[in-house]
Amino acid sequence: MSFVDVPQVSNVAPGGTFTVAFPTGRTYRSVQLKLTALTAAQVTNLTLKLNGKAIKDWASLAQMSTINKYYVRGDGSANGYYTEHFSRPELNANSRDATALGTANIDTMTLEGVIDPAAVGPAIAVKADVAAPRNIGLMTKVKQFPVTFATGGKQQLSNLPRGPRIIAVHLFNDANTLLTEARVEANSVTIIKGSVADLADFESKAERARVPQSGAGGAGTALSLDFCLSGDLADALVTASLNDLRIEPTLTAAGQLTAVVEYLDQFAGI
Repeated sequence: MSFVDVPQVSNVAPGGTFTVAFPTGRTYRSVQLKLTALTAAQVTNLTLKLNGKAIKDWASLAQMSTINKYYVRGDGSANGYYTEHFSRPELNANSRDATALGTANIDTMTLEGVIDPAAVGPAIAVKADVAAPRNIGLMTKVKQFPVTFATGGKQQLSNLPRGPRIIAVHLFNDANTLLTEARVEANSVTIIKGSVADLADFESKAERARVPQSGAGGAGTALSLDFCLSGDLADALVTASLNDLRIEPTLTAAGQLTAVVEYLDQFAGI
């Protein structure tokens, strides 16, 4: 591996949309952003694009950081460091680098994000963990699906795109409602079901080494439905053959819920 500078960072300004242009050819294992005079919540609408196609969408750098903390990927946020992972260090050795981002046959790779107008003198420095060239292959795609519910109680998300496998679904509530439990049903079979406390305890066992971010409530509270707790990408949920896939969260009140879905897919997929 090599740890190198990515110098092409433009338009880092209050209220601006910054762009990071990455050299293609090498294989990217991760990308590190060092923020100065910026908080993670002040960097929003973060999108990674390959040949102009959106591959990963984050509502904010804070949202990405929450999911990194869940996977215990190392956290330098106290010092302003935030990492976009392509390799998945939480998985076993056979799966860890399967989703490293090969760009040998890609023309452009960019990362774009919006900086809060209230930021004063912001700066972003970028570095990358890169390895030998390889063509693009399997990758993690991150997609956002916000839904507003008019009432609390048991609700349903049944329109998530199917086709690629799903590694995990992370549910984020807003300030008006809290998650109390969740159920996942595939072709009328329940595959995950539990209260927030049940799922947090299950996921945090030593052999699974996750740190649930469910917390005590408030905007951004997350509940993770993780299909790869074994550490093996082979356990990602197969959706191509499903006629029906439903996630049923239970909420304390009306409000917005955002499902952040991590897909295991090829470039040409969703």
